[in-house]
Amino acid sequence: MSNKENLKKVLRGNLIDVVLLGSAMVSATFGYYFQPVCHFNGKIGEEQVEFYEDMWGRNFLNINKTDGSKICYRDIDSDLKVDAFTIQTGNNIAEYCRDSKNLVCHRVIEEGQKVFDDYISKIKAVQKHDQRE
Repeated sequence: MSNKENLKKVLRGNLIDVVLLGSAMVSATFGYYFQPVCHFNGKIGEEQVEFYEDMWGRNFLNINKTDGSKICYRDIDSDLKVDAFTIQTGNNIAEYCRDSKNLVCHRVIEEGQKVFDDYISKIKAVQKHDQRE
């Protein structure tokens, strides 16, 4: 085998190694970043509750109520202050945002913050109880 053929064989082997390593790194990176870090996913009373932080550091609290309605609280800057929330009952959806100029929205957000805080307290209590067991 000539030196030229040996060089091609070595380069081809190295190129395959580089491509495989790159593919593994990309898969590992995207697998990490696109998996939400779930802080809680379980029942509180009869309601299904999920609290998690996404890859951008935003917190989400999703509550599936026993009557079929769904509430999604969003904390955009990860300070545990509700920036917006959505209530869905059947086909009806209501959205409330902290940055709205509507004073009614501000009052609703304040009430939503109380509910959000209550669920965070309940989640912490459940997690503390689970750690003891």
